[in-house]
Amino acid sequence: MGTRKANPHKSAECQASRIGKFIEHLFWQRGMSQLQFSKEVDIPQSTISNWICCGSVPSVKYLIVIADYFDVSLDYLCGQG
Repeated sequence: MGTRKANPHKSAECQASRIGKFIEHLFWQRGMSQLQFSKEVDIPQSTISNWICCGSVPSVKYLIVIADYFDVSLDYLCGQG
């Protein structure tokens, strides 16, 4: 029996989904809706929705904006800290 290698695409999908859900958790924790959050950070609501629902990954530019807004590190935002 051979060893099974992890699918890097599956791992990236899981990480993307986690980041989106974590961002959602942060704005809900502040009592904000997705629309309110999108207006606060000047990111289209459809883009935020794609991160949360569809597993797309925020660009580094957006990750920095979100980390600054919530006063968290990029490591923390990406679930590493």
